[in-house]
Order: sequence, then structure tokens, then C-alpha cells
Amino acid sequence: MYKRQDLNGSGAHYTNIDLDGNNNILSLWQKETGDKILFMDIGNSNNVTTLQHGTGDHFLDINLGDSHTVNVEQDGSGTHNAYISLTGNSSSLTLTQDSSSNMNYHLDQNCTNPSCSATVTQN
Repeated sequence: MYKRQDLNGSGAHYTNIDLDGNNNILSLWQKETGDKILFMDIGNSNNVTTLQHGTGDHFLDINLGDSHTVNVEQDGSGTHNAYISLTGNSSSLTLTQDSSSNMNYHLDQNCTNPSCSATVTQN
């Protein structure tokens, strides 16, 4: 799993979540002005929402076990990243990165169930 941690802008937010348990519901925000990084490594049956928001820098690294619903929005002004790894079945991913350009996105989705899906908008 790739980890980028270089908080040297004017916003400097950071989060690192490692949960070994199952059946988790999380809502995470980090809000305005630069930087913002989030790592998330969680077990099974999760409902994750995160937001991050503007202006610039953003990063996100999500690694989840079975049964996910994931919503990600990162917002503007540029330099977004993502790297999402979903293993198991029943995935649902919605990612919006928004803009002023600079965007990346990487999804590893290991799914043997036809109900797995991903919706991505990068503007």
C-alpha cells in the first residue's frame, strides 16, 4: 500500500485509521486549505464516507475487507489522489474528486460477485 505523508502546505491535516473489527460506520471530514491526507485500513462490513475539501493537495488511501459502501469526495483546487483497495464482495464505490485539474485515481477491486460497482467522477 502506497503512503504519502508530506504535510508542508498551509492546511496540514492528517488521519490514520486502522480498525480490526467488523460492522463499522465512519464519516470523516478534513475541510479547507491545502494538505489533508487520510489512510484507512478496516475489516469487514463497512460504510465509509469521507470529504476532505478545498483548496488543493488531498490524498486518500482506503483499504477495506468484505461488504463496503464507500463515498469519497475531495473537492478543488487541484492535486487530488486516491488509491482504493476493496477486497471481497458487495462493494459500492462513489468517488468524486472535483477540480481545478490534477487528479489521480487507482482502484484495486477484487470481487467475485456481480453486485460490485464503482461510480467515478473526476471533473
